[in-house]
Amino acid sequence: MLRSLSNKNKQKNMQDIIPPSRQSRGHIRPGDRSRPQSPMSRDYNTVYIERRMVNLSSGPAQPTMTQTITVITEVQAPQMLTETDQIILSNQPIPTRGDLSTDQKVRAMTRALEIARKDLEKEHHKRTFLKRLTLALTAVVLLLSTGYVGLNTWMTNNQVKAQAASQTAAIQGSGSTHTTAAVEGSDTTPLPPGTLTKYQVAPNLPRAIYISKLHVAARTLPMGVNTDGSMQAPINIYDAGWYTGSVKPGDIGAVVIDGHSSADHGALFGHLDKLVVGDQIQLEKGNGTKLTYQVVHTDTVDKDSVDMKSLLLPYGNALRALNPITCAGDWINSEDTLSKRVIVYTEQI
Repeated sequence: MLRSLSNKNKQKNMQDIIPPSRQSRGHIRPGDRSRPQSPMSRDYNTVYIERRMVNLSSGPAQPTMTQTITVITEVQAPQMLTETDQIILSNQPIPTRGDLSTDQKVRAMTRALEIARKDLEKEHHKRTFLKRLTLALTAVVLLLSTGYVGLNTWMTNNQVKAQAASQTAAIQGSGSTHTTAAVEGSDTTPLPPGTLTKYQVAPNLPRAIYISKLHVAARTLPMGVNTDGSMQAPINIYDAGWYTGSVKPGDIGAVVIDGHSSADHGALFGHLDKLVVGDQIQLEKGNGTKLTYQVVHTDTVDKDSVDMKSLLLPYGNALRALNPITCAGDWINSEDTLSKRVIVYTEQI
């Protein structure tokens, strides 16, 4: 009788300690050693499961009993839980791969395919963005390069105009009443021996031009712009002129060299029109370095149809070039010049 009452008191004490609300969900009966499996963490509302140890005792004379219970501290809304999560929270056994139904397999495969499709779309968007970015950067570089060449040409032209003014003043101060343009090519005297050897310029400037096919070897003098806006040419017909509005040898762009073509006196570029594609020209710098250029195109145009923009740029896809130019055609007495211009386009090799 006493033993029976003791058991009843023990059960009553246990009920007082463990509220009925905690005995319903996640409760593990004494002797059941199975442990509920924790659900996997997800990016949305995570399910947390805590395991606590509760000491149950009816008094100091009674032995201590240990009971394991499961308390869920945070649970997702039912509509956000997967079927597997619901099985875990209900302490039911999780089905193995072989236990999955056909619908579960279809849903699993569909979800995997959807994830793969999204990954492919992300990769496609990434490649498209990189391609567009590359094209945009290339366009910016080309725009900046073109703008630099144009700005450099404009600034150089302003500089050579000032040089032209000083050269004109020097000529007029020597007693001559002619403008610079009028005296160009007026000196037909052959240059003294050793003139080319003694000629010196800065290391990065053009010093001499050589065209073996035409037996040309001449110094290149810096030329600017005449007072009438035309490009200057040497006074002596055996000299070549480097237009300082063009680039220096070896720089990106075209080095422009002009010369006279009076065939009667054997002028320097009298046979420039004989050059064909494949012929070579050499340009020597002030430091002795010789750059070689190969003819890629020739052209003959009216004197008023010379495109200075094309003259100052390499022909085609070349980056570095040398473009010699000279006069040709019929003599115009009223303008004291020939009617045509011969231009040879080369590229540095």
